[in-house]
Amino acid sequence: MEKLNLNIEVESEIANLYKTMDSTQQKKIHLLLGIWLKEAITNQTSLEEIMEKCSQEAQANGLTPEILESLLQES
Repeated sequence: MEKLNLNIEVESEIANLYKTMDSTQQKKIHLLLGIWLKEAITNQTSLEEIMEKCSQEAQANGLTPEILESLLQES
């Protein structure tokens, strides 16, 4: 599947934190954002459903609740 870049505006602090993450963690963030955008655009799914699906996908790909909490605390 072809991939394209998509620019999303975020706070500078978030962008700086993202840049310091290792590539594995960045790929996990890409996965989460991709799932959320696809669901939001194509299915008009509710935010709660999208968040639940993202959580399941993230956990399946190794992003544990502890890692997520740690990332959120860093920001």
